Amino acid sequence: MDVDYDIDLVLTQDPMAKAGTIGAEGEQARPTTFLRAGSPNPTSGATVVSFGIETAGAVELAVYDVAGRQVRALAHETLNSGMHVRDWDGRDGQGRRVAAGMYLVQLTAAEKVLTQKLVMTK
Repeated sequence: MDVDYDIDLVLTQDPMAKAGTIGAEGEQARPTTFLRAGSPNPTSGATVVSFGIETAGAVELAVYDVAGRQVRALAHETLNSGMHVRDWDGRDGQGRRVAAGMYLVQLTAAEKVLTQKLVMTK
């Protein structure tokens, strides 16, 4: 089951500032493209992959083995800008549990490609 959460993330140096307030430069914090592969990492089962995209558009998020073969697609869709979350249950596209080892989580969005390592233990 894929779950999509939209979370507003505001980074500020002022702990008393409210979300969505305008900073000293007169601009609101802008979303950035990032990838956080796996929480927990290493994992022995399910893990959460968090990512953000600057601009709305087509997004591909997938898990690959170290040989570059796609193990599982986690997202292949159009998303709004902002932060998103996908769960990976540690299974391949056919529903089989993957072997222990290192995997790569890759995000492709708006001509950017980000890759992070994820370790699966038994």
